[in-house]
Amino acid sequence: MPKTIAAMDLGSNTFRLLVGVGDEFGVLLEKKVWQEIPRLSEALIAGGPFKKEARERAFEALEVFAGILAEHPPEKTLACATMAARIASDGKLFVEETRRRHGWETLILSGEEEAFLSATGVLSGLKKNDPDRDNLIFDIGGRSTEFILADARKIKKTLSLPLGVVSLTETFLKNDPPEPGELGALSAFVKEALFPLEDFFDLPFEEDQGHLSPGDPETSRLERVPLFDLCGTAGTVTTIGAMLLGLAEYDPARVNNARMALADVENLLCDLSLEKTAVRAERPGLHPKRADVVVAGLALTAEIARRFSQDYLIVSDNGLLEGIWLKAAGLSESPTPD
Repeated sequence: MPKTIAAMDLGSNTFRLLVGVGDEFGVLLEKKVWQEIPRLSEALIAGGPFKKEARERAFEALEVFAGILAEHPPEKTLACATMAARIASDGKLFVEETRRRHGWETLILSGEEEAFLSATGVLSGLKKNDPDRDNLIFDIGGRSTEFILADARKIKKTLSLPLGVVSLTETFLKNDPPEPGELGALSAFVKEALFPLEDFFDLPFEEDQGHLSPGDPETSRLERVPLFDLCGTAGTVTTIGAMLLGLAEYDPARVNNARMALADVENLLCDLSLEKTAVRAERPGLHPKRADVVVAGLALTAEIARRFSQDYLIVSDNGLLEGIWLKAAGLSESPTPD
């Protein structure tokens, strides 16, 4: 019999709620998703407490979700907090207070669990031309980015890096719009942080002669062709996808499995980095509360694609939220990769 289950992703920047009806095989027959952007991790320093105003915004967002659940009562609710709650001195207190106020099962995901559930959610809705190719999935959050190597059946390897749109914006982009030197410093920092990833995941490439004309002095130059697909999930990547698709109103069906060219991401980064936040906030497809962090998100996305020699990446509307839903339904496996 179909069950109605509610899942919450209490992220460092964005809180999301999914109320879904699914069958016994974990297929979501119907779902509705809501989001609030309380930016729980605003000005958060590892080992320090949440900012008072950020906590208040977070609890206000949870009250909104509680009102929605009163209208759509589920059989079970699971709320999962991520990086901000992991590093804050009062992260556990925040989770306990959430549980006390609302009675929801609430927990803090480890980096490994977050990566596993993100991949589980992505794979549940990913369409591939070649199902035998591996997927390198990345999930950009407010304070961290999870990387997951998976095939169609299992998670092979996971890694969580402290790279997020909120922390990168707070650290590097002090001016509005950012100065070229600030953006250059951000990109250089990300590039260095991503450098070890290729060896860590031991990814397959092949060498290709490319498309140089006969007689060209560089005809001997070989290009690396990745033998895996790069797939991005979560709000940063889906927002970029919606903007590149020109969507005035977000449409998950169009965004999910869309392909974004790296060149288009780079062009959008160039355009938005020259605009003030207030101007960006008027752009179709961009939530006003993401306008100040989208430049960092674009820079991070572009550096990830370049690091893995990808000319394009696949966008997944499914991700951690759907993975949490599957966990709540008892349909996710152990978070330990093979």
